[in-house]
Amino acid sequence: MIEKGAKHLVLLSRNAKVSDQKTKRWLKSLDQRRVKVIVEACDVSDARALAASLKKLESHIPPFKGVIQAAMVLQVSHFLWSSENLADTLRRTFFSRR
Repeated sequence: MIEKGAKHLVLLSRNAKVSDQKTKRWLKSLDQRRVKVIVEACDVSDARALAASLKKLESHIPPFKGVIQAAMVLQVSHFLWSSENLADTLRRTFFSRR
């Protein structure tokens, strides 16, 4: 998006802490290119939290022209998946936060 001319970028994450040096350098390089980056804590699976974050951002950035949704749940498991276990895992993953 930046290569196509975006000058405002919002990064939403459950944990919006920027602690590693590689990410800090990347954000600084965007700042040097005059790209405004806002890093905001938000669980995008929570509709109310997302609406509140978007409302808060309205006064800081122009209207959205593009969105990339890259949220995911990663679960590592060491046992064989039975259809019963898989169904239970999917229920917990997709419906536990609502």
